[in-house]
Amino acid sequence: MHSLAELVKYICKHARSTWKLLRCAPEIPESDTPGGQPATVTDSSMPSLDSALEDRVDLSWASVTDNSPIPIQVATDKSNAHYRLYNDCLQYLEAKFPGGSFPCSISMDIIRQPGLAHLHPSFGTLVNLLADKYPARLVAQIPLETLKLTFQDDSVLDFIFSGMLVTVTYTDHVACALRESPRSTTTPDLYQALFLDCVTTLWSHECWKRANTTQWSPMPWSRVSSQELFASQALATTELTFQTPTLSMNNLADEDSSGVHTARALIGSPTDIPWFGAPHDGYAFCNTLSGYTRARRQSAIQSLRDDAALWVGAMTLGVLEAVMRSRIPESLLIVPGTRNGEKILSGDRILRLLSSWHDMLLNDCIHENADARTQHGRDVARLLDQALHALDEEFVQHASVFLRAGYLPEDCTDIVGAVALTIAPLCSVAYRAWRELPEMTRLTESAHDHIRNFYTAAQAYCRRKMRGAGWCPNTISHSFMSSLWGVPIISNLIRLPPYIRKSPDEHKDCSEAACVFYTIVNTDEYVQRHVNPACRCPNIRPSLDDVANILCSGLVPTVIFDGDVLRVLPADDGAYVAISHVWADGMGSTTDNGLPTCVVKRVSGLAQQLLPESGAFWMDSLCVPASGALRKRAIKLMAHTYRRATKVLVVDECIRVQCSTESKSWEENLFRIATSGWVRRVWTLQEGLLARELYFEFREGPVDVEAGLGLKPSKPSSTPGNAPSTDQSLKFRPTYSCDSHAPVLAFRAKNYANIEAGHNVPLDEVIKLLRLRTTTKAEDELVAISSLLSFDVDTILAITGPDAAQQRMKAFLLQQGELPREFPMHVSPRLTLPSFTWAPFSLTTETEGANLSSGTGICTTDGLAAEYFVAAFQNSLHIPDEYTGAQGRSVFNTLINHNSSMGTYALRLHVLEGNTSTRPIDALLFLEGDLLSARSPIPCAAVCSTDGPESINADIAGPSTKPSRSLAGPGGQELYTKLSYVAPGRLHRTAVPSDVVVNAMPIMGGLCKTLVQLA
Repeated sequence: MHSLAELVKYICKHARSTWKLLRCAPEIPESDTPGGQPATVTDSSMPSLDSALEDRVDLSWASVTDNSPIPIQVATDKSNAHYRLYNDCLQYLEAKFPGGSFPCSISMDIIRQPGLAHLHPSFGTLVNLLADKYPARLVAQIPLETLKLTFQDDSVLDFIFSGMLVTVTYTDHVACALRESPRSTTTPDLYQALFLDCVTTLWSHECWKRANTTQWSPMPWSRVSSQELFASQALATTELTFQTPTLSMNNLADEDSSGVHTARALIGSPTDIPWFGAPHDGYAFCNTLSGYTRARRQSAIQSLRDDAALWVGAMTLGVLEAVMRSRIPESLLIVPGTRNGEKILSGDRILRLLSSWHDMLLNDCIHENADARTQHGRDVARLLDQALHALDEEFVQHASVFLRAGYLPEDCTDIVGAVALTIAPLCSVAYRAWRELPEMTRLTESAHDHIRNFYTAAQAYCRRKMRGAGWCPNTISHSFMSSLWGVPIISNLIRLPPYIRKSPDEHKDCSEAACVFYTIVNTDEYVQRHVNPACRCPNIRPSLDDVANILCSGLVPTVIFDGDVLRVLPADDGAYVAISHVWADGMGSTTDNGLPTCVVKRVSGLAQQLLPESGAFWMDSLCVPASGALRKRAIKLMAHTYRRATKVLVVDECIRVQCSTESKSWEENLFRIATSGWVRRVWTLQEGLLARELYFEFREGPVDVEAGLGLKPSKPSSTPGNAPSTDQSLKFRPTYSCDSHAPVLAFRAKNYANIEAGHNVPLDEVIKLLRLRTTTKAEDELVAISSLLSFDVDTILAITGPDAAQQRMKAFLLQQGELPREFPMHVSPRLTLPSFTWAPFSLTTETEGANLSSGTGICTTDGLAAEYFVAAFQNSLHIPDEYTGAQGRSVFNTLINHNSSMGTYALRLHVLEGNTSTRPIDALLFLEGDLLSARSPIPCAAVCSTDGPESINADIAGPSTKPSRSLAGPGGQELYTKLSYVAPGRLHRTAVPSDVVVNAMPIMGGLCKTLVQLA
């Protein structure tokens, strides 16, 4: 007879082999339940049985097999809950496969989806119970005879598990073997055998996942939970050393208090979280998450959806109770939702509780023993660190409690994201209370880590929620949301309704790449807009001759509207306001065509408010002629135009309609500016940066936003909106409030002296400020920023033709000379010009920035000469032909082995449009030489050599190397290794999957610092 350890080992091995098939296995059909959603298993949803059927029933596997390692017969009532689960499964199989017509692969097919939505929910509940009672790792250590002694003659679970042990005695499935056997077999026997095959596969799969994919989960089977259980059992006493008061509504801060407003700005706004009805009240206080879930799982039969509900309870109320060392009744935070019967954890109440807890912690600092307070802080840091890891884990498909319960992947993402918006603010409050502890420093760094799974989930959840509310996908693109500094900003942004111009679905044709309102495809079809849609007033224009004469004199023309005509004056004659706007708002034009009279009257009125003595203003739609020569003159004067202006006024419809100094907080006003069209256009960057004083048109009129936000010293002035803000929500640093979502204002706040002195902006800063901005014509990008950088704009303007955008970028890079050496690592569109395929097509798409401190290279006509760490492959890698990059970019993944760091890495290459995918990959370029200490993912660039990887190895052999090519480099004649650019990539350190042969992976050599000529 087989030992139990052998049986379990066989079953678990079988589970691992089935796991390997999941990547290539086809999906099986959705369930037959309405909407494809699994039903929730509760006592009330069990099939009702007539009281007359509550007689005894004998259960045996004798009709299925004679080979049971532990033959057992069980007598039970048909009303027994476990029997009803067993019977539900049999009835489901009979209905699903009538007449015994089931495929032999059915037991494998059922685990090819992450959850069990395709099965009757009783399968999931049974598997959950079996995995709880018979965890594979535990029962493997028990002899069969000992296990048999634990079986009870009325236990349906014991009966089922004894039958599951039968499967190991068959080389094929039990059902198939029974169907083909010569013995007399009935159809019910076949379904019993099929049940054994299915439940055994599900149980072994569940045990494998519990043992191998869950480390941080609050559920009892995770490694951390097991360690906590072992530690609690080792303690002589489990008596708490602190009081656990029960909180009430009196412990919630007033929702309109300054403390709540400040907390919202500092730590963020927790969002409402669906409450799935997990038990909470009526249990003993638990200071660990595992204790919280273990106590509640012991009191009832747990379906998979019960476990998902309990996970939410542990990660919300369980975490809050343990961290605050208080009892929190359900009624304090759980309120009715908007749908009938729905319950939610109120985000507003959670914020009020966190604000109150912050005040309580400050009070405890005075009265609490120092050692006890320190220990409390360390306990809080440990528990919140586990919560963050548990969120990361839940986002992973194979470990997800929600996917396991049959929820859709997007549902899982939303739950993880919503819970993260509570855990992250909790981390912020804890850090403010115990900032002296190193554990808290590490915790707050983790809570703001953009590459963590929980942050990705929170971002995706917020974007989906905002998209559903009507936000433009371009406004809330992944690139924009990724640029925001932490959960506080994201969670506050989703509270705001979108700006709707006409209809809620007006952005249905928008994409992340572009908004239809800001994409002017054909300027010939451009339509100007009047102040009132019903208005039909004629256009008014300044004298084209006067404008031309002033431009030809090298001066800036300005206009003054006297109610009838536009008078033209040179800017040097007095003060003027420069108008900054976007053409999408309908105010685009040229001197030749002018603007509707109503628009000119409105703009003139705004200028009059800022400059009562004259009301003079400059606006491109009135002061830039259409003529090519005159237009070029005006463009070359653009920097002088905005630097010379007394004030610059931003006129943007989104800002004007949504921003107010009277009815809106400055925090919201800042968000509205950050999501406006004005901050998304390339041309407006210099207009905002070069202004001496920058004003925005709010509902009330022109407002000095920088003074209101406290970003510059206030100066006495009679102009509106110049009073310092008294908004309590602005008690944060300017860099905190502006750097991520309003970088122009942050840059101005840090560089006022340089702006006034007319200094150029460093290239890396310009690239950062250009992020997410667009221009209608790609060739205009460099012209639009010519006032910020030092280069010959005449040379750029002289380049025309169908490839003007690429040729202008090449000329610009050559003029710059010194460039960030990380350019080739950026995942963004590249040039297709010879020797410049490493170069960016546009600076606006360099979303990863360009840190000059990481090193620079020299741009020459032959390419980029810079110092890199080069790691050559033992043999060339070849990208398959299907990765052509013709549709923008394709992602090619492969595993590589790096002997020097004794690690395995996942290499992800982005084959960009214009790159030659047929080139072999002979080496990778890195910015740093230590892969072990580098933060994952590690930026790299794939390159090739005309002579293969052997020539690279020869070139970088060591200090005495004699490279095969001698190239002119920075500082004189230098020796460079010439390499051809293939694609940017990312390297992730990873574990070797069990089904991968290490020796079959490509081998990458050691990293050697090398002078490279990249073409």
